Amino acid sequence: MRALSQISTGIVSSSLTKTVLVTNYFHRVRAEAAMALVNCATDQLKFIGLFHLFKIFLRYCHQPPPDQDLFSHKYVPQPNDFSDFSEYFVRKAVVTAISRVRFANGKTPGLVRRFLIDQLRYNDNTNNSVSSIVWMRCDSVLTLGAVLGCSIHQLHNPCFGRSVNVYCASGTRPALFDARCT
Repeated sequence: MRALSQISTGIVSSSLTKTVLVTNYFHRVRAEAAMALVNCATDQLKFIGLFHLFKIFLRYCHQPPPDQDLFSHKYVPQPNDFSDFSEYFVRKAVVTAISRVRFANGKTPGLVRRFLIDQLRYNDNTNNSVSSIVWMRCDSVLTLGAVLGCSIHQLHNPCFGRSVNVYCASGTRPALFDARCT
């Protein structure tokens, strides 16, 4: 995966996408392939890696109407399925990979910001016996804070009922993201 991640072409992006989708492969190999797709999400390649990451993520959320543009779609995730932890870790890697896509100037595309906000807004595990609140709230708030150029003021271990506070002073209005991980 490391060798392929150094080569940014459309063929490599397609091969990495296939690797992520084959469930017979070890989940860490699939997660590494998802992370390598970030290197194919460049302006020179017309963000084909980002396109592939979103297509992979569609596997985990409802299908958009056929006439709807892939990049104007709301990505509502299905509840996490903890019966297969390997799929859970691959899904987590796909979301992390999408969050790391940047323009050449280092700024995050608005599409990625909206995607991350949709993940926080629409995550519903009320019918799930295991809660994914630690991943969805703490990791996603930290990722969103990094995307928005925020600084982390307080970070405690979320596994012990602590909180994550991220203060954003970028742009015209400051915002405080607070995630209770209990």
